[in-house]
Amino acid sequence: MTWRRAFADWKELDQRRPAAWWLGLSGTLAGAIALGALELRRIAPRGAMRWVLVALLLIALVAVGRRVFWNDGERRLRLPWRLVGFGLIAFLVKVAMSAVGLRLQPEEGGGSASVLRLSLTALAMLTTAAVVAVRVLDRRPVRELGIVPGPGFWGDLGFGLALGAALMTAIFAAEYGAGWIRIDAVAYTRSGAETFGGAALRMAGVFACVAFYEELVSRGYLLRTLAQGFVGRRLRARGALAIAVALSSLVFALGHVNNPNASVVSTVNIVFAGIVLALPYVLTGRLAAPIGFHATWNFFQSTVYGFPTSGFVTPASALQIAQGGPSEWTGGAFGPEAGIVGIVALALGVAAILGRERRRSGRVTVCTALVEGTPTTVAREAAIAV
Repeated sequence: MTWRRAFADWKELDQRRPAAWWLGLSGTLAGAIALGALELRRIAPRGAMRWVLVALLLIALVAVGRRVFWNDGERRLRLPWRLVGFGLIAFLVKVAMSAVGLRLQPEEGGGSASVLRLSLTALAMLTTAAVVAVRVLDRRPVRELGIVPGPGFWGDLGFGLALGAALMTAIFAAEYGAGWIRIDAVAYTRSGAETFGGAALRMAGVFACVAFYEELVSRGYLLRTLAQGFVGRRLRARGALAIAVALSSLVFALGHVNNPNASVVSTVNIVFAGIVLALPYVLTGRLAAPIGFHATWNFFQSTVYGFPTSGFVTPASALQIAQGGPSEWTGGAFGPEAGIVGIVALALGVAAILGRERRRSGRVTVCTALVEGTPTTVAREAAIAV
């Protein structure tokens, strides 16, 4: 057998020798699962033996053929490897930023300036990772991340900003009217070294950064990458988007499980919040409304009305409040996002988003461009009626 024949045999191992391919793939998966289980039980081999086993698994994975890694039809890595690649790119960017002195750890007692520096660093890291991943791994244009301004972008942003502020104001009004809130101070700062005006301005920048990079990663990159990976002969665009929304929202919620005062209830509620934030993106293919909604929801929640935001307390707030009332309704120390009042507000947000889309387009449609990879400017022409 010549080397050309052997190379061709390896490239198409799944077609030429399907029994060997499935046997090799099954053995590789079983070995990886066994090694992971041994690691979790802390009985895996240590030292050189561990790396020998890992190397053997990698060799076996490569041996079963490039089709495990590569999609010939799309001419790019398969979905799981693109997601792994995004994580690796983010890690490498983080290492590079740490090497030049940019920290991703909060400073003790640093106040709003420290939080802003941290947010700007995270913004730079995750935006760089998303742009590199979408161009190099996904082989898609940057505009498909949904952040490039175009027709409808600024109107969506204004709507999102207004909606987040209005819903959080409604939450405060409902709890205040029920007697669950007592206002103890106005223009409050936790550090005497900074003024309320300066701290509030910096926190506005913080929440703008957080909204941008969380929506960019959770919706702009992850949701769209998942949807394009799931769609196929067995799953149409609408089904692929539904699964991608659910999974990306779950990942979004899991990113908050280590927050102060987090619970199972808060995690489930944030899954729903992720779905609500994904809705305008799925309808328009643009991230403007989710970014605006996310930013003002957080800013009004903490810096204006003094609630905790996902368990965190802001360095400054227009109102310092004492939270009372039943925690299942208010969310307690985690904030409104863990309470029934917050869920009701998010449900009202869904109604507002759908109502605006129906008024604007005459019907509510799903943006198939998110799955097909076509420019979002022609999304409305290729939409599927819900």
